[in-house]
Amino acid sequence: KAILIGLPLMLSLFSCGESPQASFEIDLNQHTAFVREGLHGLDEPGVASIPSETTWKVIPPARSPAGRPIRIHTLDLSGVPHRSFPQWTDSPSRDFTIKTCFDVSESLLSQMHSPTLQMAHIGEEWRIFLNGHLMAASPSNGNGFSRRDYITPLDVRRFQPGLNCLLFAIRGDPLNMETGLYYGAPYRIADSTSVNRETSEALSLSLIGIYLAIGLFHILFFLQKKEDRYNVYFGFFSALMAFWLFSRTATIYTIVPEYYINLRLELGSVFLLLPVFASFIQAAQGGVHRWFLKSIWGFHLVLLGILFLPSINLIQDLLVIWRVMAIFFLLYFLLAIPLRYWRYVRLFRVRHGQLKAMQQALFNTVPGNILVGTIVVALTGLVDILNASQGKGHEGITGYAFLIFVGGSALRIANRLLFLNDTVENLNRKLRHNLAELNRTNSRLSASERRYRHLIDGSRDIILSIDSGGIIRLASRATRSELGLGPEELEGKHVESLIHGDPADQFRTLEFFRERFDVFQKEKESLQMKIPVRTRESQAAQFQLTLQKMQGEKDWEILGRLVPLKEDYLLQFLQKEQLTFSLGNELIAVEELSQRLVRNIPRYVDKGQAAMIRIGLREILINAIEHGNLSITYEEKSQELASGNYSEFISLRQADPRFRQRTVTIDYNLDVNGVVYRIQDQGSGFDHGDLEKKTSTPPDGELPLHGRGIMITRNAFDLVEYNEKGNEVRLLKYFR
Repeated sequence: KAILIGLPLMLSLFSCGESPQASFEIDLNQHTAFVREGLHGLDEPGVASIPSETTWKVIPPARSPAGRPIRIHTLDLSGVPHRSFPQWTDSPSRDFTIKTCFDVSESLLSQMHSPTLQMAHIGEEWRIFLNGHLMAASPSNGNGFSRRDYITPLDVRRFQPGLNCLLFAIRGDPLNMETGLYYGAPYRIADSTSVNRETSEALSLSLIGIYLAIGLFHILFFLQKKEDRYNVYFGFFSALMAFWLFSRTATIYTIVPEYYINLRLELGSVFLLLPVFASFIQAAQGGVHRWFLKSIWGFHLVLLGILFLPSINLIQDLLVIWRVMAIFFLLYFLLAIPLRYWRYVRLFRVRHGQLKAMQQALFNTVPGNILVGTIVVALTGLVDILNASQGKGHEGITGYAFLIFVGGSALRIANRLLFLNDTVENLNRKLRHNLAELNRTNSRLSASERRYRHLIDGSRDIILSIDSGGIIRLASRATRSELGLGPEELEGKHVESLIHGDPADQFRTLEFFRERFDVFQKEKESLQMKIPVRTRESQAAQFQLTLQKMQGEKDWEILGRLVPLKEDYLLQFLQKEQLTFSLGNELIAVEELSQRLVRNIPRYVDKGQAAMIRIGLREILINAIEHGNLSITYEEKSQELASGNYSEFISLRQADPRFRQRTVTIDYNLDVNGVVYRIQDQGSGFDHGDLEKKTSTPPDGELPLHGRGIMITRNAFDLVEYNEKGNEVRLLKYFR
């Protein structure tokens, strides 16, 4: 029962929070659309006009929340062939134009800061224009680039007061269902924050992770006890459900960008769901007719074979055929499982009343355990099939309703475990005396724990009790006054979740923390370091984190103390400072050193500039160790990072006799005019004339992580100057 209630409740927490509404929204479904064959109606840049020729097909605004799909094959455009059923072949691609116009007032235009276009679907190949300006385009590779839940930013400078027009230049097979805008809604322009929040896949990916974990659990359960075949069927069914849900997310395109490969993968998982489910029902409770089991497997194996044919139009018709047949298969389950359950009700009715018999059969038999879940999944499956057939969306509710089925399966496992528990209970009677003694001991421990808790909550510092894996098990009440979080909000999270720094710096900060925490876990008895933590004012501030190991009953534990760093009172009197450091090749010391090198800079610059200077210093220090002292080339680092072996690679270089004695020298000079850093390594130097080429933005628009440091450094300092050899850099920042 707890699982039946807990799983949906846990997932609902991801989406129940109140979010601010978008500052503006333009619903394109509420504006007339115009469609015609060929590329027409493309305005001059900065000009918008509504089509007036009679050759345009006029699509009125949507009349219901279901939206307004615009599918080329359903519009009866002049000269466009009609789709037959089944459509055995594909047709050559043609060009089509979809245009919609809308008014933007001056006040609405002033609210647009980061307008984003959100589309439920667009395909096959396409270009998007706003007032004649190209906003986005799919690759023209002839392989199709249909996308669900497609979002793209729009240049706010291209909007204009008054009439604005969006034009979609579509190229695709006129008989292909995907050519055009297949789904009805949403098609809108809104603030990027609103769109990103609505299209977030955190809930879906969490659900997928749950289903995949459940599937693997049941498969492992089967490997331990192979006679329980229902476990392997249920495991495959849950894993297939996870894969099917994943194939419908936008995330899959980052792995498999080809849409029609994704379509085949999605349909392959769909075609396996029902036969695997039927096999599970037969293995778990029996009662599935032999002819039905053979029919459902044979039918779906034929569909799987047809997926290998090249015709996309035929595959789309295949889905239509499956939707019709799936209705009959689901209706069979809606009849067969309740009938099986009712047989047990009649058996229990011999000893109990009607209601008691139904309850006993529901909770104590396999058909009863899976009854409610099966009915809900079958009914929601029918609803999803009907909605998908009408193009009312692709999200579906079956994936969420499957949680109830999972709860029924968990109940079935619980029943078996209860049976084993009853068997073991007879042996436990001899231990009751010891249990009583343990209870008395537990009472004494509880009293000690209350006293210990009182001592912790009485401190103004944040006190943490952490297990050996880094999970916070107990936090003091000071978290509320310092961080604006209750202790219960931190308990159960990893200690690294405390770190909230500059977004540009977050990855490096976490990386250094993990390295130092890993060394602490394996070798050290204590750890002290400064970390950025988000305070109750939602601003990042530096805190001193101190961790101390303590030996527990079975394993060692960690006592943590988190103290906010106060501003140095003497900083206001500082006029000049000069320091020299000699640093070995320990990367874990770089974070602390970079913090020390900028500790007194806030006297002259704001915290944001100080943070950028620290990030730039840290990147230069890392480069001096890695590329200078350890002689790691840019290409070697890229290769090792890609393979995931970079940590081991660094350790080997640090232990190499050729490099392990090398040091990095840092000279630091601060006065009222500015700050100068001179960083010199003992490497062979490099051709810094080549640096611009390596740190230039690649065609994909994203620098490698280890190429961004130089860019950050150049932005942070007024002067970045290398010596001729390339093993020394001088960094200068003026205080203006």
